[in-house]
Amino acid sequence: MTNQSNNKNTAKEQFLLADFSYEIRNPLNGIMGLTEILKDTQLNSEQKSLLDKIQKNNDHLLDILNQMLEYSKLLDKNIQCHPRQLLISPFLHNILEELFQYYQKERIKLCYYIPPNLSGIAMLDSALIKQVFLSIGKHIKFLCSDNTINLEFTETNHILYITFKFIAKQNLIPTNDSSQNTPNINAQNINFELSKGILELMGGEIQEKLHENIFEIGLHVPLYNKTKSQKTNSFQKNDLLRGKSILFFNYKADSCTSISKYLDFWGIKLHIENAEIDQFPWENQQNKYHFIGLDISNNKKHEFQIMDAIKKKSNLPIIMFKDPNKTNQKILALQKDVVVMQKPISSIDIAAVLKSVIQSKANELREWLRNPLSLISEYQDQLKILIVEDEPINQRIMREYLNRINLKADLSSNGQQAVKWYKEKEYDLILMDIQMPIMDGAEATKIIRNLKGKHQPYIVAITADSSKGNIEFYKNLGMDDLFYKPISLIGIQKIIAKYLKTIKGI
Repeated sequence: MTNQSNNKNTAKEQFLLADFSYEIRNPLNGIMGLTEILKDTQLNSEQKSLLDKIQKNNDHLLDILNQMLEYSKLLDKNIQCHPRQLLISPFLHNILEELFQYYQKERIKLCYYIPPNLSGIAMLDSALIKQVFLSIGKHIKFLCSDNTINLEFTETNHILYITFKFIAKQNLIPTNDSSQNTPNINAQNINFELSKGILELMGGEIQEKLHENIFEIGLHVPLYNKTKSQKTNSFQKNDLLRGKSILFFNYKADSCTSISKYLDFWGIKLHIENAEIDQFPWENQQNKYHFIGLDISNNKKHEFQIMDAIKKKSNLPIIMFKDPNKTNQKILALQKDVVVMQKPISSIDIAAVLKSVIQSKANELREWLRNPLSLISEYQDQLKILIVEDEPINQRIMREYLNRINLKADLSSNGQQAVKWYKEKEYDLILMDIQMPIMDGAEATKIIRNLKGKHQPYIVAITADSSKGNIEFYKNLGMDDLFYKPISLIGIQKIIAKYLKTIKGI
């Protein structure tokens, strides 16, 4: 009887959480969308500051909601581990770059060193390990007293030991109290419990130690089938890049460290130049190098202005690096031999970009390496788009986002109307809400898919209900892709770009 009661309680909790998530995400979509739109209007400095604070709190609320849902999936055994082969050192540098960016915003100093012996290949689930890192990083924010965190890495017997060390706040008690069978989940420790559960799923564990005022959180990560360094060397071998050299301007030791490590990994020599670009003796030096690299994070000039200034001095391929900016694509090809890369940078991305620019083929990079706006502009007059959404605020936000990228769309408020309009005007792309009155998105999609002799559209589920698991659930309903609310301008751009890649073969 006790087990039946527990099962009923668990089912009830899952239902309440799913309902709670849906009810929160819909208004949150409106708040976040209107905030993003308002930020692009004329504002004074005080208004901009207030909007920044609203946006920060919106992001925090969404983060808490996502953590709750992930923890719910963990309790329900609905998280799966999918290990794949990856290079340990570049992978860790990539994650740490993102963690470094997060701590910078929180004004926390992160000190770390990855030893050379962590240079092999291992089978890891990169997404889950990344989630563990970032979740623990957020958890420590509540525990650290002096805003300085030291991170250490060691590896023994195919186990990667990752230790966070910091000065703890007074009267701090470790989270994993063995006397408690059920953890007391709250906003401060949900990240810890989520990381602990994920690591246990992967066969690892988390340990906490508190000695006087020094707190240690240790992650023990199994390295499946770790290979020796000679295997790594064959993976690294790339005759097109090895032995090449890059002339780097405005190098910043705090934010460019991982870039230099990736260049070294691919066998590229780094020369750091302290002179300004216009003062560099180009006529005597440029033949020594194969690329020009520069950090433009604090440069007020537009990328095209910087590119034009360099092109007057040199014909070498150019790679520019900049700080994260949510309105820009991560990797943007300006010309066939000029690329802008947004931090954090991954080892694989930088290798792909370097190979493309040295061959003057940056404009042929795959869709995920191209600017979605450049893709969209080629087809903006041809695309027939239908938005199916019953909430007026969400309708306005999505239409405004499309207007920002010079796309037009028809608006439908329920599935029945969407089916009727589709019969009259065969749309290329349908952004389909799921829960709507009269007829929901699932039923409307089913009817559209069963229409004979009709051009079949690309249908993207836009939903606030994240309890259904993953994209396979929606594909079984006949949809092509999935996007969870709250949606953003960059989210809309990615949807359109992915559609063009899938259907148009770009």
